[in-house]
Amino acid sequence: MNIDKNSTGMALAYNELKSSLMRFAYRYFKKPHDIEDVVHEAFVKVIEAQKSRQIQHTQTYLFQTVKNLSLKKLDKSENKYTDSVGDLLDDSVLQESLTLEHQVESDHKLALFCRVIRQLPVKCQRVYILRRVYGFSVQEISEKMGISKKTVEAHLTKAIVRCTDLMEQEEVSPSSQLKERLSK
Repeated sequence: MNIDKNSTGMALAYNELKSSLMRFAYRYFKKPHDIEDVVHEAFVKVIEAQKSRQIQHTQTYLFQTVKNLSLKKLDKSENKYTDSVGDLLDDSVLQESLTLEHQVESDHKLALFCRVIRQLPVKCQRVYILRRVYGFSVQEISEKMGISKKTVEAHLTKAIVRCTDLMEQEEVSPSSQLKERLSK
């Protein structure tokens, strides 16, 4: 379809394409007045664009214009249902609070991990720390501690299972957290 620069051609094009463009805009908006506003604005933009250049595929150009205008309108805060906390706070405040929150959580998990490790038998503790903290291989731990590789693997397995169980118990049990806070 080729739209003339004169008003008669535009009126015909508007009547011919309006319903298709409205259905297309319905993908983005559900309120009829929003849909109609975008379609009207798209026609105005196309008329303005035709004044400065020749548009080869007017129909495609109109649909693309409706899409772009719809997305732009959706980005505006007036069409959002709620503002997020991030929109209301300065970026530096948000970054500091996230960092502080993560730091507190990390500190809590590290303290919990240390308490759990201390509850392991001494040889299990040593094997686990050598493997997980210092990165020694099973062979190196075996040689360092003077025990077999099978014994090292058994200690590791026991330590992992007990640590996992104790960490889950500690994280689930609010009474242990309360006792810890009261003891400080």
